[in-house]
Amino acid sequence: MLNYNTMLTPNFIFVLLGLLLCSCGSKEIGEDPRFFAPDKFKIVNSAPDTTKVLKLEKLPIEVYGPQDICAVDSLLFVRTMGPDKLITIVNLNTNQAIIKIAPIGRGPNDFLECIMNNHFFYNDDGDLVMELSDELYLKNINVSKSIREQGTFLDSSIKLADIYENLQAEMFGYKLVFHCGEERYFIKHDISYQDAREGKFTPPLYIIKTSEGQKNINVYPEALNSQLAYASYTQIKPDGTKAVDVMGLFDYINIIDLKTGTVTAVGEQDGLRFADYQEAGQMTLERQRGIHSIGVSDKYIVTLGRGSVYYTANDGTRRKWPSIRVYDWSGNFVASAMLPQRIYPFQMAFDAENNLAYFFVRETEEFYRCDLSELLK
Repeated sequence: MLNYNTMLTPNFIFVLLGLLLCSCGSKEIGEDPRFFAPDKFKIVNSAPDTTKVLKLEKLPIEVYGPQDICAVDSLLFVRTMGPDKLITIVNLNTNQAIIKIAPIGRGPNDFLECIMNNHFFYNDDGDLVMELSDELYLKNINVSKSIREQGTFLDSSIKLADIYENLQAEMFGYKLVFHCGEERYFIKHDISYQDAREGKFTPPLYIIKTSEGQKNINVYPEALNSQLAYASYTQIKPDGTKAVDVMGLFDYINIIDLKTGTVTAVGEQDGLRFADYQEAGQMTLERQRGIHSIGVSDKYIVTLGRGSVYYTANDGTRRKWPSIRVYDWSGNFVASAMLPQRIYPFQMAFDAENNLAYFFVRETEEFYRCDLSELLK
């Protein structure tokens, strides 16, 4: 039975006020646990420093139809629209394309489609190996052998069905799979239709698979009305201990600990929230900050995205000034800088060993390089 005299003591009143303040603090975040439920949530003010503008060097690289890029050592990998092979490798010492790999087809060395995981390693022979997610397989291309022998050679090809189990048969979303150690995998299971006619979705899911079993991590309990809202970019920390999943239209960063499964979410102080988006049913340009692309090292998460400042582009359109923002793997904001206003890059590749970022502009198919050493020191 409650003691009403006790309830009215000064100590109880202070506790009650504290609870109310905590409640108000949660409301300021504006998150609805129906749509977004990470284990930890951090709000940061990462407004980019508009007084710091990075210098870009234009590269004389000519590749038709670039869609995505990644870089390692002196090589730039460009995923293209084909028509016969999906990846062009560029020697960054000469800025010349040296080979096209990943032929389109259904053969053992072919690809129906592929996503470059930005995950490289060296095999026992010292050859550079590149990891890719095909539609139904996790495939490892032996880059060194492919260049030496001018073909596409795989070190391994593993069926996704042999790596992990689907929760539901109707989950047809794209699977992005990373091999992060001995019998350890991280899987980003993308949004999928429950019923395409009714526009019902199954929200994205993170999966950690080890020899001890499978852990399913659902930070999106219920799907939003729009499939587009979940567009994101995923990479794994080079040492294989964490993964990062960055929202493409929002400004969320999810950092997943691959040992514990804990998800730390990082959000911009004035950014758009999932609940706001669900209520409005759309995202206005003023609220769209978002991230176009990411790169990782063992120390940093480097993001390419929109800032909060507008400018008028050469074609007369109104755009947000693009920026680089850097975070550590605990979700702390580290540094920021702007890119030149006249250049609007679509994707970024980060060479962590040399602190070099590579970009391409989709409209003009131009490539650029930027030294981030001063920003990351």
